[in-house]
Amino acid sequence: MKIKKLINQKYFFPIIYIIVVLGAIVLFAVNFGFYPIAVVNYTHPIMAYQFNKSLDLSLKYYGIKNDPNAIKVFKKVVFDSLIDEVAIDAELNKDMGFAEMDKQLNSQVNQILSDQKVQDALSAKGISLNDAKKYFLETAIKDQMLISQLQSKGENFNQWIVDQRKGLKVFVLMRGAHWTGSEIQFD
Repeated sequence: MKIKKLINQKYFFPIIYIIVVLGAIVLFAVNFGFYPIAVVNYTHPIMAYQFNKSLDLSLKYYGIKNDPNAIKVFKKVVFDSLIDEVAIDAELNKDMGFAEMDKQLNSQVNQILSDQKVQDALSAKGISLNDAKKYFLETAIKDQMLISQLQSKGENFNQWIVDQRKGLKVFVLMRGAHWTGSEIQFD
């Protein structure tokens, strides 16, 4: 009798509908990595799919499959580089603006990817041109752009990265990973 009365309530089905929709959204987010594993400077999330795809492509590029120690090293390097990318993007944007940075970036990426040898090498490793562009080349080119800017000012890129990391506020949401104030550490 109580169940019939509950079902007859005007809020029962809307509440069930909301619960089902929220459950579907959470399931989708978890399955496809649309959730943050870290937040840098309160405004820049590092999403799980970015980390997982970058790690997967790095391991694929270097041919690492079943070496737990190497995988742990690559996890650290990939995570650190995603954090560094926030500081690098901010510095390049400050010095040249987003439009100019994007123009130079696209020009250099297209030049590299137009080389048939590069295309063949990526294909042989099972890496698509789009993935190479998004997860390798853009980051490497941004690094080179910043290195050039810093060298023209008489500064060192590695020291700049160390200094920038000290000023970043990083909140790690990934289990087993911790920000030490200057780098990611895994348990």
